[in-house]
Amino acid sequence: MIASFLDRRRARRRLAREVSLYYHPGYGAEALGETARAVGIDAFRGETLLGTLARERLVRPEDLRVPRAISLPSLRKVHSEAHLEAVTHPETLARIFGLPTEMVRVDALLRSARLACGGTVSAARSLIHTERTIAVNLGGGFHHAEPEQGSGFCIYNDVAAAIHMLRDRAGIGRVAIVDLDYHQGNGNLVAFAADEEVLTLSVHGSVWTHVEAVADLSLELPPGTGDAAYLAALEEVVLPALERHAPELVFYIAGNDVLAGDRLGDFALTLDGVFERDRRVVECCRRLGRKLVITLGGGYQRLAVEGWARLLRWILTDRPVGREASTEDPRQRFKRVFRSLEPGRLQTEASSGLLGLRGLDAPLQLDLSDVLDDLSARPPAQRFLDFYTLSGMEYALERYGILDQIRERGYRDLQASGDFADRGHQILRLHGVGKRDPERARRLLVELVAYRASLPAPPGDPQQEQGLEVLWVEWLLLQDPMASFSLERPPLPGQQHPGLGISEEVLIALSGICVRLGFDGLLHRPAHYHNALVGSRHFRFLDPEMEGRFAALKGLLAGLDLGEASRAVDQGEIRLGDGRPLVWDAAHFYLPVSRRLREFFESEAYRQRSEAARVALLEEGLHRVEG
Repeated sequence: MIASFLDRRRARRRLAREVSLYYHPGYGAEALGETARAVGIDAFRGETLLGTLARERLVRPEDLRVPRAISLPSLRKVHSEAHLEAVTHPETLARIFGLPTEMVRVDALLRSARLACGGTVSAARSLIHTERTIAVNLGGGFHHAEPEQGSGFCIYNDVAAAIHMLRDRAGIGRVAIVDLDYHQGNGNLVAFAADEEVLTLSVHGSVWTHVEAVADLSLELPPGTGDAAYLAALEEVVLPALERHAPELVFYIAGNDVLAGDRLGDFALTLDGVFERDRRVVECCRRLGRKLVITLGGGYQRLAVEGWARLLRWILTDRPVGREASTEDPRQRFKRVFRSLEPGRLQTEASSGLLGLRGLDAPLQLDLSDVLDDLSARPPAQRFLDFYTLSGMEYALERYGILDQIRERGYRDLQASGDFADRGHQILRLHGVGKRDPERARRLLVELVAYRASLPAPPGDPQQEQGLEVLWVEWLLLQDPMASFSLERPPLPGQQHPGLGISEEVLIALSGICVRLGFDGLLHRPAHYHNALVGSRHFRFLDPEMEGRFAALKGLLAGLDLGEASRAVDQGEIRLGDGRPLVWDAAHFYLPVSRRLREFFESEAYRQRSEAARVALLEEGLHRVEG
């Protein structure tokens, strides 16, 4: 799904002048381990959200701002020295995150928290003395962190730190915190209990403190609260209080754990209700002429990301929901993306060591791989087919939507690697961590072995003196190692794991490489019948007789599912009239790209020879003998 031209143009303009987006891949607190899996925390929800908006072409890498990790002096404005010391011990973090002490990774958790806090502070700073009106941190909202202690997955309080920064650097006085997370924001309430200039507004279903603040308005709503009751409370109580306070700046914690079905909340709001909530808060700030900092807060189901996506779409385009998904042929969609790819990006070297080699307080840079996946360092001299850098390949895969399809299968922290030193054996791999993998292991998902090959012209080609230049795919593995086979979905011949369901998309993307590099076509040799059948929509056998025999086989097996048909061929159940088994031939299988090769496959001579071979095989008594 790609946003309309007008929506994209509007988003570009607003990101350039009005709206700031902050994100760092280090926000993904992978170290949450068992707690993340138990309660449904998406440690990479920012990545998922950005992937959605990037795929719609509403947000580009250059539109994002990368925060510095918050400094210790800034944290000391909010938290006591005793607290800052305590959270360096695994026992304290184990309590905050509900982890066994032996599973706590102190450095990883503290780094993630400091980066996310830095995002909120940087977002607030971007509104000072500028024309920008909204700043969004795709993380943060750590409202359970009190000055003396953390809780509820919150180590430090990012909103409180941002407020102190604004007071120190910009002399900001009256501030409002609109906290619409399901859980009461005890951290902000305690931090500003005696401060009448900081209004804490909260609509929640779970009470975390009974501290009374001089400028607080809290509404506790009952379990099962739906759209109508929630929005009525917002409209009748919360927003009027916000107007009366007349703040100079507003912080909005847009928690989506209010959605029905959330694992840690028991409200019953719909996506439409959550969007209406968000819209009314933003519109109220606009009506008051006040700038707004938005953080995500809680949300512990997949639907939460779509809720935030709607809010960002609307802020950028005035439309909360994108266009309906297209039903067009994948090749047409890929052609459109292909034309929009920037060649310079395909050859850009990725920055190295972003997440492992720099200090927490060092300035950070960002390229596309940093935005959408935490990718490892690359040898700068090696390029796939002497053209694509690894970062460039990731850029293309992201734009084509292939990485997002893999994320939809439940994988995060995608990391690409490659070995392009040997021109005759170039390897590209993609690994990922399964969201529900108890081992949190990095597993192989994609492996491609390919190279540039020069081959003789096909028989009958009028340009016999000029050979073919092709991309030869020697090996292509697309597997979902966390999925299981079943009676309904048994393994296909040669499979160790079920597939990822992206084979057609990957082959079309590879054909785009052929177009860009001027190859005649994409070549592979299908090891099994099902490999050929999956590709037969776009591929043809170079030998017309093989194409005809394959057509006869497809006709014979048309009533079987893919797995049963492939096993029948593999197990010798397909016989000729004299009883001889039909042996599968892994012959040259082409996806034609150049006009020359397309004309060869479309020629009358090729059609006649393949049709004659099909008829001849049927006349030989082609049949199936069930084992």
